[in-house]
Amino acid sequence: MEGQGRLIIRGAAAAANRDLIRSRMENVARHGLKTQPERRIVSIDTVKSNGDALEVLTTSQKLTHRIAHELKKVFGGRTSYNWSDDGTLYATWDLEQLKGRGKKARP
Repeated sequence: MEGQGRLIIRGAAAAANRDLIRSRMENVARHGLKTQPERRIVSIDTVKSNGDALEVLTTSQKLTHRIAHELKKVFGGRTSYNWSDDGTLYATWDLEQLKGRGKKARP
C-alpha cells in the first residue's frame, strides 16, 4: 500500500496524551471506512529524530487532512498543510498545551 498522506504529530502535550490521540485517529479512520474503504491508516510510528513525534501514513490525502483537522478541533494546537505536485499531502499538527488550559480533553 502506498501512502498519499503523511501527518507529523509533535509537541509536549501530544507526547503526554499519545494514547488518547491514537484512539481519536483510529476512530476517525474507522468512521471513514464505512463510505470509503480504500482510505486507511497505513502506519503510526514514533520518529525519535523529531523529538519523539508521531508519523502517520495514510492511503489518501483526504484522510490525512480529516485526521489533522479533527485532532485540532478536539485538542487545540496548530496545523499546517502542504500538497506536493503529485497530490500527496504533508501535514503537521503541533500541540504544546491541551485546549482549555489543562482541562481534560474529550476523546
